[in-house]
Amino acid sequence: MKALRPGVFAHIQLLIGTLLLSTFLISCSHIQTEHQPQAAQTPASQEAEQIEPAVARLLPESYLGFEYAGFYVFPQPEMGYALRYYFSRHNYADIFVYPVPRSILDNSHRDIVFTMASSTNYEIRSLQASAYQRPFETLDETLLEIDGALIAKMSGAFLQNNLQSFTLTYLSEHDKVLMKARITMPDNERNRQSKTWDNFVTHIFTLIASNLAEESQLSAPQLTATD
Repeated sequence: MKALRPGVFAHIQLLIGTLLLSTFLISCSHIQTEHQPQAAQTPASQEAEQIEPAVARLLPESYLGFEYAGFYVFPQPEMGYALRYYFSRHNYADIFVYPVPRSILDNSHRDIVFTMASSTNYEIRSLQASAYQRPFETLDETLLEIDGALIAKMSGAFLQNNLQSFTLTYLSEHDKVLMKARITMPDNERNRQSKTWDNFVTHIFTLIASNLAEESQLSAPQLTATD
């Protein structure tokens, strides 16, 4: 599967950068400048050399109507990589896999999920007034549990390209690796009530978690066994 162009996830680089920074703030850790991610673009020569993450090669090409479109490995190791699935032109899912920040590395699974969920809310609020995020209305926050693993789920609505959009954000952790999914779609009652999104994300998260041992992109020194 081809590597996607950096521009596809350019705004997500900024979002994850803000998320990592807010995690440090929330956990009251000292921030080191050299550890703060930058939103630099990857040169075309480096983009061409990207290798598809091992986990991505083990995920389904198609599932519940979603079709795998490609991947992008961020130049900063702390940002990990992203995968994209399309359900339709205006309905797509971005999956992000990246290491747990050092500041909360020793926390339990539950604490990591709750801290990162809080950081995600902080991220959205801090970017509402920026050029990257239109006014955002938070609709609901829930917690799913699959075989003992917690998945934080947040829903919201916003205006994107003159289209009222509905978005779902899911976040979980396994073996000190974070899994985050954001599904964006037209805002209507059918999409809001559909169980397809939960089923898709929980299946993908389960596959990623069960195959992390195959991964090389995330084998950073700071990763340790799950508590």
